[in-house]
Formats: sequence, C-alpha cells, structure tokens
Amino acid sequence: MIRHLATKNSLKTHHFTVFLQVTCKNCWDKYIPYRMLIRWMIAGLIFAYALTGMAQPTPTDEHDHVHEPPSAQQEEALSQEEQTAIINLFENDEIQKAVNDSLNQSSSAPIQQQQNTTTLNNQNNPRMVNPVNRYIPNVSVITDVALGYYTGDTPLQTGSHDPNKSGFTLQQVELHIQDAVDPFFNYSTNIVFSLFGVEVEEAYLFTARLPWGFQMRAGQFLQQIGRLNPTHPHSWSFVDQPMMNGTLFGSEGARGLGLELSYLIPLPWFAEATYSFSQPGGACCGSSYIIDGARSLKDLSEFIHTARLGQFFALDDSWSILLGLNYQTGENGTGANNMSEIAGVDAYIRYRPVTSSQRVHLALQHETFSRRQQRPGRLLRDQGQYTSLEWKYNLRESLGLRYETVRPHEEHEEWETQVYRTSLAYTYYPSHFSRLRFQGSHRRVNGADGFGIVANIEVVIGSHGAHDF
Repeated sequence: MIRHLATKNSLKTHHFTVFLQVTCKNCWDKYIPYRMLIRWMIAGLIFAYALTGMAQPTPTDEHDHVHEPPSAQQEEALSQEEQTAIINLFENDEIQKAVNDSLNQSSSAPIQQQQNTTTLNNQNNPRMVNPVNRYIPNVSVITDVALGYYTGDTPLQTGSHDPNKSGFTLQQVELHIQDAVDPFFNYSTNIVFSLFGVEVEEAYLFTARLPWGFQMRAGQFLQQIGRLNPTHPHSWSFVDQPMMNGTLFGSEGARGLGLELSYLIPLPWFAEATYSFSQPGGACCGSSYIIDGARSLKDLSEFIHTARLGQFFALDDSWSILLGLNYQTGENGTGANNMSEIAGVDAYIRYRPVTSSQRVHLALQHETFSRRQQRPGRLLRDQGQYTSLEWKYNLRESLGLRYETVRPHEEHEEWETQVYRTSLAYTYYPSHFSRLRFQGSHRRVNGADGFGIVANIEVVIGSHGAHDF
C-alpha cells in the first residue's frame, strides 16, 4: 500500500482494484467464457474511477461554508523523502515491537480501563475506532410541538405539519437515518410519526459517484421543484409552510416514487440540471395531478415529469445567490390527455460577513409559481408567491418576516378571492440541538381579517447531516 502513496489517483485505483478482486473471487471461475469481457469491464471501470475522481461538491449549510475544491498544492504527490520516511517507519523493528507490546498490554488490561479507553476513543472518532460502530448508520430523531391560537374560521394553514387549530399540535416526530451502503450507493430515509399514524416521507438510494458529473437517486423522495419543497420542517425559517406550497403541490409537498437524474454542468459557476419522473403520490403529495380521487397508472405517459435548473454564484466572500428555474407537468386524471402544468422561479440571496464570529447573516428568499389545469371543457389557472427575509443577528437569535399571496382559480372550494398573509417570527436557539420559535400572523380571507399566534419548540437528538445550501 505504501508504494501507492505517490499520487492520490493511484491510491484510489489500488483500493478499487482490491475491492473488485475480493468481490469477484467466488464468481470468477463460474463464468469462465466471459473472462475477457469481465477483464475489459474492470479495466474500463478502474480507468473511469481514476479519471473522474471526486465530483464537485454541492454547497451545504454546514457551518454556513461553501466548500471549495482542493488546491493544486493539496493534490501534489508525496515527496521522495516523505515516501522513504514512511517506508522506514513501517520497516523499523523496534517500532513494530513497541506496537505489539502495547496491543498485548491492552488485551490484558482490566475491563474498566478498556471501557474508559473505548469511551474516550468513541468520543473522538467512534466510526473509525470501534469496529462495531462502523456499521451503525447516522440516526437522529426530531420532534416539533406547537401551541397556537387563531381568530376566525380559516387559519390559512395548508400544510399537514402546520399547527392548523387553536391548542396543542404535534407537528411531527421525524426519524432520520442516513449512511453509505457501499462505495457506490448511499441511503437516506425519513419516517414521520404523528398522533394518528406513521408514514414514509422519504426513502431512497442515491449514487456516491458517477462519471461525467451525473448523479442519480431512486425511491420515494421530495421532488426538486422550488427551494422549500425539497426541505423538511426543521430547516424552515417559520413554523408553517407558505400557502402556495400546500395549494399547488399538496399538504405534504410534491413527492412520490420515482427516479431522478442530475447533471453538474461544467461551467465556471455551480450549475446543476435535474430531471425526475415519478408516479402521483396521492392528494397529499400531488394535488395538481390527483383531482378526482386516487388513480393507478395505465402507461408510462402518465408519470409526473419535473425539471429544475439551479445556479449558484458566489459574488464575493460575503455575498452569494442561488437562482432556480422549475417546471412540472403530468396528466391529472380528469379526462383523456387532460394535463396539469406548474412553472415558477425561485431566488435566494444571502449576506454573511466572513469576519463575523456570531455567524450573522441576512437572507432574502422568494418563490413565484403558476399552475394551469385542463378540466373537461375548461381551463383553470391559479398562482401563488411569497417573499421572506431572515436576519440572524447573533449566534442564538434571529428574526423573520414573510409576505405571501395566493390567487385561487374560480372553482376553489374555500377561497373566493385572492388571500394574503403576513408573518413575523422570532427564533431563539438554546443550543445547536434545540429551538424555540414564536410567530404571529395577520391574514385576509374572503374580505375578512384574522390573526394567529404560535409558539413552537423543536429538539434534535442524534447525528443529522448538513442540509443543502
């Protein structure tokens, strides 16, 4: 292995070759006529693996940093002196003897001492030190509970996780599990518990590495349309989701069983194109396509097709912007070839001074979507939008302001005219694992005003990965 430390790619090629040899050892003799073909396939995979390397990372919100590609200096091979020093270190008999003596002493040490050492090592790097924990995935549990009070009969809560009545609401208990399956796939699932049942919100495989800037995921997932739809309530800046999302996408957001392919466009800035096709997940998750009750697919043309182009620009060290173009279409089941179409844009602009030790930032977010629905003998149109501003002025506190409108079509069951809502939220973070939020709102529905006050508490236990930027 030391011989392969000269370059990064040669080390990766060595690991991949060993993996293939171990995997195919038992089946090599069984398929003798195909040895030449298998050899060419293995050689091609090794070449593609060494050539492509790591894909360009997607910006994430972990510590609010955008990870940059490694510099040329970091990619340089070890010098001849460093290689010689490492080889001498491993060939030194005295060092090997000292290591063996240390291992023998640890095996005969008292049980309590071993437990203390294991605990200390687990705190530092549990998945590398403890061989048992190496197979335990990242697991977290997130609980959101709200207490609300509303005046009037229409609180304008369109999401199934929103506190939509006066009194207590268990918004959700989310079990999140994520980890690597093998060198080729990762797995992620979100199972949501409520007072009345359990649902699989997301459960999908996604590739760890594909050549030429492609990635793929398959299973049940929230579709990449807009900025808020692919996210979960614990990453929102407000207690509830915008009215637009519940009206156009469904109370649970646009999601379903399907396949998604994304492509990292080779441009000087971050640009990603995403396309997915999925089957309608019910009125909760595809209200634009399930209108007259549940239906089954008769052929492949009845899938929902979703496309998005997202582009990220780092204007300087403190300013960044993310822009998105979105489109979704599919049959709605109201008649032969009757279609629904949703199109919209989203924008996210953030100012975060790099010199701030309190992680201060100011973020502006906007989404606008319109929908066309073909019904027998008529065409329905509606539209929604929201704009939110979040100011995190120190490490523990933030303020949020949101204004939103929905213009319903003429056959809406509850809303006769355009509806409006304005919300103001204050958030306090006692720690990284808990959150307190107080939100007040004013709404106008069918010409009548209403008010609402909501208090929310959220707690997180376990290991939860970083969210997308």
